[in-house]
Amino acid sequence: MINLDLKKIFLLMSCLSLVILIAAFVIYLTTSKISETDANSLNISAKLQYPFSRSDDEYNNIGEPVLQLSQNKISQIPDLRNILIFHGINNRPDMQNPKNPTVTLSLRGANGTLTIPIQEKAFISYDSDNKRYIFTHKSPLEANFSLLDQLLNVIIQIVPDNINSLEEEYPKATFKLKKTTLQRRKPWKIDGLNVDNNLFLQQKAQWYGKDLFLETHGGEDFKLIADKERIDFNNKAVPYSIFAKEKESFIWKDSRWQEITLFEDTLSYPLLYIDKIEERMMNISLWSPNGKIENHLHIVKSRETWSPSFLESQIKFIGSKTTSQAIVEINNNRTTITANDWIIYYNKEWTKIESRKQLDNYLNNKLHGELFIFKGLGKNESGPVLQGHIFNRSKTEKHLFEIPLQSGQKKAAIYNKRPHQ
Repeated sequence: MINLDLKKIFLLMSCLSLVILIAAFVIYLTTSKISETDANSLNISAKLQYPFSRSDDEYNNIGEPVLQLSQNKISQIPDLRNILIFHGINNRPDMQNPKNPTVTLSLRGANGTLTIPIQEKAFISYDSDNKRYIFTHKSPLEANFSLLDQLLNVIIQIVPDNINSLEEEYPKATFKLKKTTLQRRKPWKIDGLNVDNNLFLQQKAQWYGKDLFLETHGGEDFKLIADKERIDFNNKAVPYSIFAKEKESFIWKDSRWQEITLFEDTLSYPLLYIDKIEERMMNISLWSPNGKIENHLHIVKSRETWSPSFLESQIKFIGSKTTSQAIVEINNNRTTITANDWIIYYNKEWTKIESRKQLDNYLNNKLHGELFIFKGLGKNESGPVLQGHIFNRSKTEKHLFEIPLQSGQKKAAIYNKRPHQ
């Protein structure tokens, strides 16, 4: 009986040992699968369906950035929504490829900005020494961009260098950024002048309107600019004018604003663009070279207060020599003027424009003054009259002027043939 009981006990213990061995083997297999699953969760996966692999609260509790500089130690995509800053699109009008504008970006805490075409990638790394993100020439973490209305659509993606497959997808994080105006400590300059609201004041810019003198007497040489708005500049004591209409551009070259010539490379120059011309206001955009900075300025239309009636006491019609010549008294002196003579009131006296240099100075605003153009002799209800046109100093008003014969003691009659201010 004792031997039989011992055999039963031995058999029972053997069975129990076998069960224990089987259970240990099952546990080992299960543990291996779990470990394999955990390990796979750290690999690059194409099945990431949510924007970030951590919640906002988890990201706030992260001490060190999840992306390190080492390209072989990639864990997961960092949350860059409050790190990456979008400063706007470079819409400079003379950009060669308007369908691929450049965008200006910065990283919070880093120095400088990055300006790249929107179809190019930006690479980002973490500077562990200074504890900040920086733009680099190459990094596993890359950013792709596109425009969505006024927002910048950002796609952050991890693409390690040791994976060469172009077809394989990698985890992505997508978010949108609004434009944040880039705060600059110092304004950029044009020829030593700050580009701010006082720029046109410092350049002594004045806008009076269309040049009626050129419209009337410019001929074919000035036909293309006769109907444009004239803006006069007098900075550095060198007066000049530009003639502009909406959607036209000018570059700052050789210390003055100039028209753009055909096929001219203009990106390296400051650019002035006429956005909109209203009755009393001209809205202008100024772009820095290569278009990294845009300023919005305006010019208020100037008004010249004057009356052509002062001509009554300045020019007296004494008599006529021929049908095209008249004897007049100017500057208290008698002289003869002929049809189509031009007489300008400059430095408080009348001077006949006779040389090409005088004419060029008048056209280029180096010679300022009211201009009387003698057209010829005629008659009205009062008798013989001397007829002509008078232009104001800014050349934006033109009046028909008739001076009666002095012996009739009649006052000059003024006819505003084309009111214009």
